[in-house]
Amino acid sequence: MTRDEILQSGLLELYVAGALTPEEVTRVESWITSDSLIAAEVQRIAEAVEAVATTHRAPAPADMKLRILTQIDRVEDASAARITSESENRPTERRRTQRPAVRRWLVAAAFVIGFLPSIWFYVQWQQSTEQLTTTERALASEREARSTMARTAETIERTMARLSDTNVVRTPLRGTAAAPSSFAVVFYDRTTNDVFLDTKSLPALGSNEDYQLWALVDGKPVDLGTFDPAEGLDSAVVRQMRAVQGAGAFAVTIEPQGGRPTPTLERMVVLGVAS
Repeated sequence: MTRDEILQSGLLELYVAGALTPEEVTRVESWITSDSLIAAEVQRIAEAVEAVATTHRAPAPADMKLRILTQIDRVEDASAARITSESENRPTERRRTQRPAVRRWLVAAAFVIGFLPSIWFYVQWQQSTEQLTTTERALASEREARSTMARTAETIERTMARLSDTNVVRTPLRGTAAAPSSFAVVFYDRTTNDVFLDTKSLPALGSNEDYQLWALVDGKPVDLGTFDPAEGLDSAVVRQMRAVQGAGAFAVTIEPQGGRPTPTLERMVVLGVAS
């Protein structure tokens, strides 16, 4: 293999991680002892792993030091003959520096191997934290849903209690010729002048349209507010509209979104006379 093929093979990373077979270890160590660039790359990989592991270090096993030293001695013994034979014709000082250099990167690589359990536990911790966060969000969402349901049930109960009062008059609003199948109910409290609307069945609205509730007071229409049954409230909830005094009849028309000051009579969908 060429140097570039070795650097791109992934074997150097696996060597630092201690995940190679004995035969592969021997081959990688021969590259290290014969090529200074490969040796430098192994050291760079080891330093990168150490930088990650240092922050989340776990205690090394009791026999880690002995295993590291044994690995160093084995590799040095295997490479000593080659270094000696290649260095016989070189200056004495060169022979002195090669062995310590090999020892330095071997110590670094072996030392980093001791951090690998810490890295694994750190990754597991991150995954567990993410799972816990997801679970907490799901529980918070469920709590909010339960709280919303409870508030809705309380609103319905409170509204129904008011509607059962003897002062509240129930006024059916029946469909007009423009929408014969439509139907709604107005609950009118003649003591407080409060108005509640139950939209049983109304035709679908077009885009940019609203329903508008009207009361007829002394022959004149009074605006009681706009609404869209598909927005804002559950269909089971009776909608409270504006209060009005002395209403003799009620009607619902379809108007442009936001409503109008006077009703569009040809678009009246339901109408009922107050009792």
